[in-house]
Amino acid sequence: MSMYLWDDPSRSNEALAMEVQGGDPARAYDRFMCRTLLFQRMEEVLTPRDLNLVRCYLGIGQPDEQGMTFQELAVWLNYNGPSGAEKAYKSAIRKLKRHLHGGDYGAWLDIQRTLREAQREAGREAEYGSPQATWLEERELIRGFPCKTAALSRVYLVLRAADKDGQRE
Repeated sequence: MSMYLWDDPSRSNEALAMEVQGGDPARAYDRFMCRTLLFQRMEEVLTPRDLNLVRCYLGIGQPDEQGMTFQELAVWLNYNGPSGAEKAYKSAIRKLKRHLHGGDYGAWLDIQRTLREAQREAGREAEYGSPQATWLEERELIRGFPCKTAALSRVYLVLRAADKDGQRE
């Protein structure tokens, strides 16, 4: 299967997205749309040389989706050694991130991040208990109170008797 899900006209994009991702159709479609957006933005933002570098390094559109090493890219794209190819790759990724995380999409990502943090924080709230759980705990304490009081009374009487015996001797 090609890297671009839309290359096969015999099947719909949604069906291909489900086939690739499996599971929840909404999640699969969201991933598919993010991937489509990323490919579109890559073509808009990056220069042809940077676009070629990123695609080849990541294996996008390559046989068996196998990426190339920086050594191979330096030779193939005429960079000054592997470090030059790596530096150009990192620069292209920074440029792409800057463009992707700006504007409406960046605001949406910030909102999603904030929501996830709030959900995690709400899940960690160990101190919070529902009123019903608190009521049940209080009820159990009330039921157990007489037993614990009786046990403590017995312990007190035993210790008191032992103390009296110790004072007599």
